[in-house]
Amino acid sequence: MAISRWVRFANVKGLPDAAIVNPADVGGYLDFRGAWSMLQKLGLTWSGGFYIVEDPDILKESKQFENQEDLSVHLARFGIPHIRGSANVGLTDDDRLRLDLYIASAKIDS
Repeated sequence: MAISRWVRFANVKGLPDAAIVNPADVGGYLDFRGAWSMLQKLGLTWSGGFYIVEDPDILKESKQFENQEDLSVHLARFGIPHIRGSANVGLTDDDRLRLDLYIASAKIDS
């Protein structure tokens, strides 16, 4: 578990080369509610009881997730996609770092 988290944290942009993340340096840890608010700004949606992640390829179908754990695991494995027509609207660099740290911390059973 520790090695997989290290690998995921190594891919977080804006994270200094340090083994420990001080939550105060990035505005504190996010919970799902805070993360979801940011993810919506990046183009993810909720519809019909599912969290929806559009595929950047318009020829592919969107992915649907019934619960926040499955959504978080998917984003931890594959990253937050660049969704057509969305940008980092309203997200500061620190917000994006906090979101990336939240996603990188998702529990993945492999």
